[in-house]
Amino acid sequence: MHAARTSGDKPRAWLVLNGDSLVFAELSGAVGDMTEKVTGVLVGCEVPDASRYGTLHMDAKRTLIAFEEKRPGSGVINAGIYLLRHEALNEFPDKQPLSFETDVFPALAARRRLLKVHSVRAPFLDIGTPETLGQAEAFIRENRAQFGVE
Repeated sequence: MHAARTSGDKPRAWLVLNGDSLVFAELSGAVGDMTEKVTGVLVGCEVPDASRYGTLHMDAKRTLIAFEEKRPGSGVINAGIYLLRHEALNEFPDKQPLSFETDVFPALAARRRLLKVHSVRAPFLDIGTPETLGQAEAFIRENRAQFGVE
């Protein structure tokens, strides 16, 4: 947030990536979801077992309703990729550290800002633990062919 504010840039939307997730997803659909009325788009990843993650609760129009707690079974999890309008920065809570999942998105939703979920089926790896971080190199090698990189 600080970098975006101090850059002086005012793009239509900022692309924000969590540093603890790897996902091989096509993002053009998420960009297409950034209509004039939409404040932000969260990329969600469909997984067969969401027990390790919280899931995204959305309505039939793919509007984000809430982040749900961990539960067994399939679901759409937060892939850690967001498109946010520049104007949304002014509505971020004034606190540090700041969490998108527990601070930013609930604050935007409370102000009735429209947040959409763009769900994808794509390889995903949470690299936020020592065990999964060690899997990152093999994960990238296994999935890079999707983008024409051999």
